[in-house]
Amino acid sequence: MQGLPMNPAQQMQAQQAGTQQLNAGQGAKSLQLKKGQVFQGHVVKLFPQSLAALQLQGQTVTARLEAALTAGERYTFQVQQADGIPRLQVLDANTERPAEQRSPQGAPAQGSSSDAQQLLRQLAVSDSRAHQELLQHMQREQQPFTREQLQAGGQLLRQMNDTSASAMQQVQTMMMRNMPMTETVFRSVQALNTNESLSQQLQQLQQQAAGELQNSRATTQQQQALQQLLEGLQAARREGAAVVQQGAPTPASESERLTTLMQQMASSGREQAGAEDLLRRLGAVPQGMSRDEMFAQFKQNVLSRDNEAVVRQLWPFLSNSSQGTPLARMEPQQLFQFLMQNMAQDSGREGEQLRLLQQLLPSGANVTQAAQNLTNALQQNAAFSEGEQRALQQMLTQQGGAGRQEGSFTPGQLLSRAFEQLGLRHEQQISQGMEQGGGRLQAGGQEGQQQLKPALLAQLASLPDHIRPQAEQLVHRLTGAQLFGQDQQGPLSHTALQLPVGFGDFYTDVSMQWEGRRQSNGQIDPDHARVLFYLNLEQLGSTMVDVQIQNRIVSIQVMNDTPEPAALTKALKPHVKSRLEAMGYTLSGIHWRESAIEKAEPAPQSYPQSSFYEGFDVRV
Repeated sequence: MQGLPMNPAQQMQAQQAGTQQLNAGQGAKSLQLKKGQVFQGHVVKLFPQSLAALQLQGQTVTARLEAALTAGERYTFQVQQADGIPRLQVLDANTERPAEQRSPQGAPAQGSSSDAQQLLRQLAVSDSRAHQELLQHMQREQQPFTREQLQAGGQLLRQMNDTSASAMQQVQTMMMRNMPMTETVFRSVQALNTNESLSQQLQQLQQQAAGELQNSRATTQQQQALQQLLEGLQAARREGAAVVQQGAPTPASESERLTTLMQQMASSGREQAGAEDLLRRLGAVPQGMSRDEMFAQFKQNVLSRDNEAVVRQLWPFLSNSSQGTPLARMEPQQLFQFLMQNMAQDSGREGEQLRLLQQLLPSGANVTQAAQNLTNALQQNAAFSEGEQRALQQMLTQQGGAGRQEGSFTPGQLLSRAFEQLGLRHEQQISQGMEQGGGRLQAGGQEGQQQLKPALLAQLASLPDHIRPQAEQLVHRLTGAQLFGQDQQGPLSHTALQLPVGFGDFYTDVSMQWEGRRQSNGQIDPDHARVLFYLNLEQLGSTMVDVQIQNRIVSIQVMNDTPEPAALTKALKPHVKSRLEAMGYTLSGIHWRESAIEKAEPAPQSYPQSSFYEGFDVRV
């Protein structure tokens, strides 16, 4: 099953929904109120000495009130004192309204425009239509806000001439995260609320820029701008693909997986028998033919003059002389293993490569069907023998593919390179450059010029008119990613990023969120942390991986709405365990949980509020 595309806001909702399921039974979160905030709350119960229990966003808060109220009603409050037990002032009088206009118990009040105008006057805020609608929206959402935020938010909506529901939601998000109420920030938040993935935006803009370069009507300045933009886009996609191709061990294509099994069959390792059994089941080895007979027939076909063109296409490094002499001296098994190990892999010609390989194998061996059978077996959770499991484990954890740079970068370095290539540290690098230059900006090197965001900013004015809007949208998208990248929730720090990555020909986005306490050096404590991964996979669809670390003991939970591919998880678990041990961590387990992430109830807000965190309740 392939999941529906989800925008960054929906991905955050899915992460929240999944986290809530995983945290079930671990205790409720707490709510922090700040002096000056205004909110609408439901009076649950009254206590002596002017104390009352209020409900806000599903949280219960004990507060001291400055007026006699009625339990079961809703009121608008302003925080006068936030320390200890909050002290609240009532800003409206729900009990003064006729009974039919009072809000039902537990439901947000549906105030009239006159009620909104009265409250705006009390707060000394403009009573424009935009301010009234924003106030009513915040009351419906039960979202605390300050007078200054309401004034600036309404002014921004008037400036944008937009009071739609989505615009209100974006301003609410800006309020929740204490962002500046500017058009640039608004556009950046808006850019994140799109169903188009970052990978799709990069690909489409790259195609447009490449096509426009061929346009003879483009001026020299436009061609230079397009070339700079194209280089930045290509570098960003290349670094994103490297995160998977170099950081992850799994062979990327069907042909690569199949040739990896064939290498094992020709080896003398403990996986040899299991690989042969599996290849026979898949149809890559003819029934009734021994392994040695297959190797001998393969060598004969490779050395045949009729197949010279096929051999050159599959192994371009072989010259005519090396094909006829060195290969002829090899034993059939040695030749088979050598050629399977060095077959050129081209994801764009995968079907053609399998068809060519088919011509060199004995009659009855169908590698095209075998490659598809292998994919189906892995997806359908087929049963494998112990020997086949060993072969699968070796196949899935072997660094495959020609041109891979095994060990050249650690996974963390690959992520950092991809992050920088998008230009998400652009402003930080400018600041550092000015500090090093004594207040004057130092010229960036070639690598900095190729980063995507600075390339976009530098070339926007010179781009053709029909490409500029897409480029501007991408700039806003990257700025939005920067704005939401860091968040401090009480004692916990959150770092989030979204990167385009490639799995062969399939490109998607991966969202990552780190949660933990920051150490004195500014880094999250690696011994106690939590990492959430969200991505939309080609076959499994929407997937969330929750990695929890306590005392360097790692627990991994995978949330997906499809049955667990037990053969894959069983084969990969030893590899994951050994890789973690190499970094000083102990794997306690990998657990698969079926959960309809895409069908989770929409969260009342697009992004988590910065005032919520796991900790002590305000009641002591």
